[in-house]
Amino acid sequence: MTFAEGGDIGTSLSVPPLHKQASSWDPLFGLVGGDLAYADGVYRG
Repeated sequence: MTFAEGGDIGTSLSVPPLHKQASSWDPLFGLVGGDLAYADGVYRG
């Protein structure tokens, strides 16, 4: 069983390549833990 697990989504330029790498594994599912407050990539603080 292949799955991808990650922490805070973040908004840095390193995030999209990490998502691309994880998706290349064709995971059955993915888990995201941590702070999802900025899931749309926009800090509203």
